[in-house]
Amino acid sequence: MKKKLEEIRPDVIYCLVPANSLAKMMAQYKREHPEVKLYFDVIDLWPEAMPIEKYLSLPPFQYWRKLRDKYLPAADQVFTECALYQDVLGQKDNQKFKTLYWARPELPCSFADLISEEEVHFVYLGSINNIIDIDFIVDFLTHCNQYKPSFLHIIGEGESKAVLVQKLEEAHVPVIDHKKVFEQEKKQAIFDQCNYALNIMKESVVVGLTMKSLDYWCGGVPIINTIPADTARLVEEFQIGFNIDRENLDAVAQRVCSTPLSEQFEQRENCRKVYQEFFRGGSFANTLKSTGL
Repeated sequence: MKKKLEEIRPDVIYCLVPANSLAKMMAQYKREHPEVKLYFDVIDLWPEAMPIEKYLSLPPFQYWRKLRDKYLPAADQVFTECALYQDVLGQKDNQKFKTLYWARPELPCSFADLISEEEVHFVYLGSINNIIDIDFIVDFLTHCNQYKPSFLHIIGEGESKAVLVQKLEEAHVPVIDHKKVFEQEKKQAIFDQCNYALNIMKESVVVGLTMKSLDYWCGGVPIINTIPADTARLVEEFQIGFNIDRENLDAVAQRVCSTPLSEQFEQRENCRKVYQEFFRGGSFANTLKSTGL
């Protein structure tokens, strides 16, 4: 990479991190070529975003993290995909660090609200893997099922999918398995049937925003959310679902099952507004322009 940079002699470098080693390499290049404008875009936190909390204090993981942390300040500007990352990096009040939310090309497509007050349908989109809190999902849906017939639609696969399905079947929560669906219109047809979407990960995963939440909001589905910081703030401020934890699990289940359709329709419209305002290309471009790019 360094050899290629020496050949190109760029005026601007826009570098995605991870890989963490790129931060060191680009900082060294910037030191040798101070005229170049260097931008880092932190799109994930490795190793913090991985479900390996008990290993993070070990020397290899400390070294891996420091490869990034030590060299990020060398940039002219550092973008983070969510504000939570600035807290984790210890750069909350550093003006050089700025939040740059993902931008999506998809526009909300036509929809038909098919939800009812007789049942409550949830949807989970994406890979069902080791960072998803399966036990929390099962506990929550079990509580909901006590107040109103509850169903889970699954769009996706994953190594832990069979475990989730089995536990829900044991809890008498029916599962509608749509398998993998990529076309927006087909996903929308499923979203139209669902009252709420699940945005639930293990507490140990350091993340402030998920890609699946953007799909949900684009499709107009309010979320049941355990993701802190950015997502929790959006949910609370714009009324696009409910934030949940172990302490309020049953209270949220009761609230979800008693929310009138009129309020749910307002939440669905709010979801589309949030998506349009924060996660379309215009917002992304304006953030870049504000820093001179």
